[in-house]
Amino acid sequence: SLTTLGRVILQLSEKQSGKHVIPAYRDSVLTWLLSDSLGGNSKTIMLATIAPSAYCYQQTINTLRFAGVTKKVINVATVNEDHHFQKLIAAMRQQIVKLTLQLEKGKAAEVHREEIQAFRRERDELEAQIDSMRATMSTMVPATEVATLQRRITDLEEDNAQLQKEKNQVQRQLVSTTTALREELAQKRGEIMKLHEALLRKDGELQESLRRYREETVRRETSSQQIEQQQHVASSSVVDTREGVGSSQSPSAAWKENVGSSGFEAPPPLVIAGRSRRHEEELERRVGVLTKEVKAQQERAEEAEKAKSSLQEKMKMLQQEQDAMAQLLEETQQRFAEKAHALDMAQSDLAATRTMLRAERGANSAAEGKNGLVAQLESVRAEYLSEKKTNIDLLMRVSRVEQQLSKLKKDAATKTGDINELEQLLLEETEMSERYYIWLRYSQDLLSILSSFLRRTLSARGKRIAALKGKMNSSVGSHAGDSVDLAGILWEQAVWDCARGEAYSRALLEQERLNAMIEMLGQKKVLYELSSGAAKDELMTLRALAAEAAEEPQRLRRKVKSLELLIEKASEERLNMQVTIQNSESARERLSRQVEELTNQLEQLQQNNNALIEKIVEEHSSRNMLGTCSVVSGGGSTSQEDELQEAEDTGKRQFQQLQRRLEKQVAQYQEELGLLHAQLEKERHDKAEKRRSMQRERDEFTQELKRVRNECKASISESAQIVRDYEIRIKELQEMITTLRSALEEECNNADKAKDEMLRAGMEKRETLVELRRVIASRDALEMSRNDDEKRFNELRTQVRELQLAYYKLEQQLAGMTTHTPDVYITIDRGFGTEDGENSWMLKAQREKEVLERQKRSVQRINNELLATVRQRNESLRAVHRQITKIQRGGVSPDMAEMEIGDDNSPLGAQLKYE
Repeated sequence: SLTTLGRVILQLSEKQSGKHVIPAYRDSVLTWLLSDSLGGNSKTIMLATIAPSAYCYQQTINTLRFAGVTKKVINVATVNEDHHFQKLIAAMRQQIVKLTLQLEKGKAAEVHREEIQAFRRERDELEAQIDSMRATMSTMVPATEVATLQRRITDLEEDNAQLQKEKNQVQRQLVSTTTALREELAQKRGEIMKLHEALLRKDGELQESLRRYREETVRRETSSQQIEQQQHVASSSVVDTREGVGSSQSPSAAWKENVGSSGFEAPPPLVIAGRSRRHEEELERRVGVLTKEVKAQQERAEEAEKAKSSLQEKMKMLQQEQDAMAQLLEETQQRFAEKAHALDMAQSDLAATRTMLRAERGANSAAEGKNGLVAQLESVRAEYLSEKKTNIDLLMRVSRVEQQLSKLKKDAATKTGDINELEQLLLEETEMSERYYIWLRYSQDLLSILSSFLRRTLSARGKRIAALKGKMNSSVGSHAGDSVDLAGILWEQAVWDCARGEAYSRALLEQERLNAMIEMLGQKKVLYELSSGAAKDELMTLRALAAEAAEEPQRLRRKVKSLELLIEKASEERLNMQVTIQNSESARERLSRQVEELTNQLEQLQQNNNALIEKIVEEHSSRNMLGTCSVVSGGGSTSQEDELQEAEDTGKRQFQQLQRRLEKQVAQYQEELGLLHAQLEKERHDKAEKRRSMQRERDEFTQELKRVRNECKASISESAQIVRDYEIRIKELQEMITTLRSALEEECNNADKAKDEMLRAGMEKRETLVELRRVIASRDALEMSRNDDEKRFNELRTQVRELQLAYYKLEQQLAGMTTHTPDVYITIDRGFGTEDGENSWMLKAQREKEVLERQKRSVQRINNELLATVRQRNESLRAVHRQITKIQRGGVSPDMAEMEIGDDNSPLGAQLKYE
């Protein structure tokens, strides 16, 4: 919402600079609520808060930039004026004027009833003509065409209903398929959880076996310490063998006697080696069981992968079906659009025929037309308000759908987080099992190295003794050299065994890593399928909304067309009113012509009247002239006077009658002329009033039409903007789908590479197994040679014991010789009796004594060297045990350089190093 707010404020600042920009208020709820405050008729204050610390430097800069952009937006607030009352006052004034005109018309009607009746008769005649014209028009349009149009309308409505049913059925089928797929996905998730629980159980078993193995290693350490003490006692027994060792004792008896003298009851080395071998066999058996379990888990994982692949195939099939249904839906929509277009055409034709009929029938009075137009405008306004309300409802639905989509995205994010946590737990469990397995292998190899090292140290000690004793006896020299060579071979074998075990453990570790990688790739694929399914659902909803938004402009266009038809009807009615006005003008012209004729007749009458007056004046003048003549002539006859008097009287009477008739006719003509003038004034006033009312109505209608058109254009532009936004969102979703597809292809390529690496690792494993078999064969051969060497060692040991016994006897003899020297001298003096013989004998004895002393010193030196070598071996064994404890605590691999015997400073160590 804040990002949309910044974008809206930027658009408003651009609009202030003169650009034609429509602010996107509807992109978020915040901007929709603040639309009146940001760019409306209001005074808005926005505060930008900043901090002086350097930690908020970037936020302060962004806030100041935002405030700088906001500062450019300027609102000019004006006082809201209610124009409704002003319109109401104007309408009331117009109504007052109309009522006053009606009162004047009523008064004029009272004055001019005859004219009103004449006009009524004319109106009746016009209505009769209109009815006859209506009858002719009704006969002009055949009833079959109207029936066919009605049938087409009903057929199109039925097709529309059928298409709507098909659309609902397709939507229900789509919903059912999606629910089935979701249930199947939930079932697969349950299976994955069960496998996870099985792995946890196996982990518990592995922990238990690890505890047992630790107990066994502790017990082995105690036994190794006992072996060291036994070796120390054995080395001390070699020095003190002169005090109670018989020549008839066997090696095992000597071992038991030495151990018994030291206070321990431990088995001989061969028994220890047998136990270690049994322990190794038990460990190998456990490792075999664990490998079998791991293989079983791998088989289950493969079965799950197969099930997943089958589900993917089902999803693809359902997607294909969905595409087919979508295509069918589009086709049905096209057919529906075509039929709707045909229906619109039919309705337009029907409306045209109706308009023709209405045009032919004629129009009602101006007031009725105005009321009809007002009612139509009110209905249009109501429809516009309803359309606006539907648009608002649609926008609210869109906002609710967007909220639902955001909620679904959050749910998907939480589910992906849970899945990631489960994956992390699985990885930790697999790492623990791998570490435990590697530790088992390492402990097994280390135990075998230690046992072989102990055996070699024991054998090397005896062989060293045999080699050093061989200097005293040349007969056993060759055997000592062979033993030293054998010790070197055994050492090389031990080093090779260590390297082989390490290589084998590395190969196993690499294989487990590849298996874990393959499992992770499979889980990533499942996650991708879930995300793609959610994206497809969102895409379907957006498509539905886009279809609704696409239908909205069509509906608005239809409304605009209906409004245009209404406008055309109103224009036709206006034309009809103009025709009526023209008719009234023609009637007025006819009346004006009649008035002109009457005025002409009045002028002729006045001229006749003037001519009569002139005649009367002439007659009066002639009569006066006759009277004067009669007076002058002296009178006339009475008969002529009477005739003249009668003629004068009749002339006067006729003149008076003519004068009265003329005055009466003039008054009548003046009255008619006044009425005609009043009627003309009335017609002129009515015409001017009609023109003014028509002009006002036309202006109001054009303003209302402009407003309706502007509102329709605004709604159409808004709907077009919504459609464009949905198209942009659909394009974004398509781009996201393409990126997901590319990521899936990349993951598939990585999986193929991992499979290739696994195959190569399998080949290397087979090669190492072949090498292991060869090494095992060589080990068996070396064990056979070791057995032979042990036999030779036992023989050399017996020879050493015999040499020791001979040395003890010789020492006793020397001791006896030193004690009985005077007797020898006496016997020599008595026997030989010469001084030279005695001196030679003494010299010889002294030489032999010196030889014996030297031999004694050499034996003591050898014993000291043997003790030193035994101590050093014990120290090296202790160092090995310390390294083993360090490895058990910290998991560090042993350094073979510390296990070498080259650190030995003894002559025996130097000789072995040289060998």
